[in-house]
Formats: sequence, structure tokens, C-alpha cells
Amino acid sequence: MSNRIGIIRPCKIGDLIISLPIGKYYFDKGYDVHWPIMSKYYQMFHEVAGHYINFIPITNLDFFVVNSAKQELINRKISNILNLTFNVGSFDDINSLTFSKLNIPFDQLIYKLANVPFEQKWNLDIKRNTIEEENIYNRLIKNNKYSICHFEVDYNKYKWQKGQQTRDGYFNLCKNKIKNQFIEINNAQNVKNIFYWLKMLENSEQLFLVDSSILNLVEGLNISVEKYILLRSNKKETPTIKNDWIII
Repeated sequence: MSNRIGIIRPCKIGDLIISLPIGKYYFDKGYDVHWPIMSKYYQMFHEVAGHYINFIPITNLDFFVVNSAKQELINRKISNILNLTFNVGSFDDINSLTFSKLNIPFDQLIYKLANVPFEQKWNLDIKRNTIEEENIYNRLIKNNKYSICHFEVDYNKYKWQKGQQTRDGYFNLCKNKIKNQFIEINNAQNVKNIFYWLKMLENSEQLFLVDSSILNLVEGLNISVEKYILLRSNKKETPTIKNDWIII
């Protein structure tokens, strides 16, 4: 079938959120989109975007798992494959070499490689689970005036720009700006799907976020609240933001 297309970008949560609109773009053009992702993220993304992307769970735990992803697509006889992966600081493949040469942020290169207009990044299409969102909101919110902080990152490869890598270091830079009781998004909250935070994010008075998955979700959905970003990497390795953010 000539309208089948495979996407190789099997990275982690924030990167997948950034890249989801690429799948929707090709779906809207009539393509049957197949996308291998790591099995531990399969249910999460199938729930929110399975109506336009056929996600394929793969068990290889390597960060990029390019070979496993490509083989899964070949096994399904998909020959039209978009390889959107590259390694920061690597020169081992054409995509990584391109990234090293171009003075553009990594998310812009992803869209360039996909041949998709970069403006599509802000057309994130997800199916929401309002019941789960409400459950999390009711469990954690005791006062309708609150702020949300997200300092915990799963892949803390880079030194944060101000030399801090701890939760306390992040918090210390924000504490004088936080107006209300704050709720911290972290693993201890036991929220199994990042998208279940959406009602809380949309109804908060302030957001204090490192440039990671929660920030990518807020940016992709153009959530309009008072927002602060804590940068932890250089310009090329920081996602592009166009909404109103205050940089700390």
C-alpha cells in the first residue's frame, strides 16, 4: 500500500509530544501512519493519539532504538520510512551531522527532516481522558488558587545553565515568585499518564517548569497561564517556545 508511512522517532515522552503533530499531519494527508515507540510508553500514547497513529511497542531499552524501530517497520512491509532520529554531538550518521552543522534547535530539525511545516508543532491533537483528569485534580487540589512546579526530569544528561541539577536548586530560583500553595509534579504523585495532569495545568495560576515533558505538553497545547521556564541546556538542545514564557 503506497499510502503507508513509518516514522522512526522512538524517544522519550517529551520528545514524542513534540513530534506527535508530524504523525497527524501525514494522517490528514491520507497516510496510514505507523510509529514504533518503546513499550513502556505504548499505552500512554495509544490512549491519546491512537486514533491517527498506529503505535508499535518495542522492548529494546536503548535511548534511540533506531535499528529495532526500522526492523519493525520493515517486518510490516512499510518501505516509505521517515528517519527523524539524531544524536546530539555525534557525527556517525547523516542526520546527526546535519544537526551539528545547522544552527537551529533540535525540534526544528525534526520537522525539517519530516518535511512538515514547523508551525504544525503547535497543533497537538490528543484524546483526553476527562475522568482521569478529574480524579487527579480532586485528589491533589484543595485550594482553587495554586501553582505547579516540575523539576524532576527523567533524562538529566545536560548540566543546567545555572549550574544546578537538584530539585532544591530549581526550587530556590522559583520560591520568591510562587504566589500560592504549589503542587510538584513528580513520580511520588503516582500519576501513570502525563496527559492526566491537563486539568490541573490548565487551571493553575502559575507554572514553573524545566524544559522537559510537561513544558512540551503545555507548549504544544498553547495553555495560557503565567508560565516560567527553567533552562537546562543550550539553545540548540532546548525546544522552541513561542507562547508567553518568563525565563528564569
